[in-house]
Amino acid sequence: MSPMAFAGRSDQAGAAEQRRRDATTLLSGKRWLGSIYMMGYAIECALKAKLMRIHDELDLTKLQAKLSERRGTAIELQTHSLEYLFNLLEVKDRMSDSREGIAVRNALAYCNSKWSSELRYSRRDGTEEECTDFLENAERLLTFIAGSV
Repeated sequence: MSPMAFAGRSDQAGAAEQRRRDATTLLSGKRWLGSIYMMGYAIECALKAKLMRIHDELDLTKLQAKLSERRGTAIELQTHSLEYLFNLLEVKDRMSDSREGIAVRNALAYCNSKWSSELRYSRRDGTEEECTDFLENAERLLTFIAGSV
């Protein structure tokens, strides 16, 4: 499989919704860490799909080239960093200090600090509180991503 397989806008948008549903199913099955893991991927895929929509590109390879050229520096879209991808939306500086803006920034910081693709190797179960806190912050972030720009 190539490094950018499933890199199309519809692939990423569809994966975001599927991983969100997976997270909900895992939550109801009390698979706390699995739910967090899937919801993190939902955010990642939603961010990548949104970036492609904003920049009118249909795949990540073309988007990566476009952003790298525009910025004059290499942009890497084969990343799992939620904060890095969010920053590519270029909305952080324009977010107001309103209650919503602060809540979204806090949700991003929370999700970015609690999630990584490395969770797939964890033997921990996690806790219900940890999971519900993550999912609440993730939903706030996903709602913002869907409505931003």
